[in-house]
Amino acid sequence: MKLGDVSTVMRYLQEQKNLHSEITSKRDRVEEVIKNAEVCSLAIKDYELQAAAYSSGLETLLNIPVKRSMVQSPSGLILQEAGDIHSRYIELLTRSGDYYKFLSEMLKSLEDIKMKSTRIELLEEELRLAKDANSDSNNKHKFLEQNMQKYQIECSQLKAKFISLEEMKRQVEMDGSTAKQNLDKCYAQIKDLNER
Repeated sequence: MKLGDVSTVMRYLQEQKNLHSEITSKRDRVEEVIKNAEVCSLAIKDYELQAAAYSSGLETLLNIPVKRSMVQSPSGLILQEAGDIHSRYIELLTRSGDYYKFLSEMLKSLEDIKMKSTRIELLEEELRLAKDANSDSNNKHKFLEQNMQKYQIECSQLKAKFISLEEMKRQVEMDGSTAKQNLDKCYAQIKDLNER
C-alpha cells in the first residue's frame, strides 16, 4: 500500500476507524463466549463429579471395583480456548488502535509536509523575483543580496526539514505496511476462530 497523498491516508484512516469500531463492537460477543465457556466448564466438572460419585456408589453397592480410565477433562481445554480467544481479541483491538493512531500521525505529517513544500515554493519564487530585481541599481543590489542570502539559508533549512520528513514518511510507510499485514493476519485468525 502506498500512502503518498493526504486523500489516500484520509481514506485509509476512515477505513481503519470503521474497522476499529467493528472490533470494539465485538467485545460483548467475546465476553459472551468467555461466560459460555465458564458455564460449560462448570457443567462438565459437575458432570465429572456426579459420574465419580456414581462410580464410587456402584463400587460400594456391588463390591466390584470399577475400572476408571484417566481422561483429560475437556473443561480445562474449553477455558484455555476461551482465554486464547480473549487474548487474540485484545491483541487485535490494541493493534487496530495503534494503526489508527499511526495513520492519524501520518496524516498530520503529510499535511505538515504539504505546508512546508508550499512555503519552499513561495520562498523560491521570492528568491527568483529578488534575483530579477537585482539588476535595477547598486543600492538595491546590496539590499537584495542580503535578503537573498537570508532566503537561501531559510530555503536550505526548510529543504533539509522536508528531506528529513520525506525519509520519516518512507519509514512510516514501511512500518505501516508491516503493521497492516500483522493486523490483517490477526483479523483473519479471529475471523477463523469465530467461524469455528
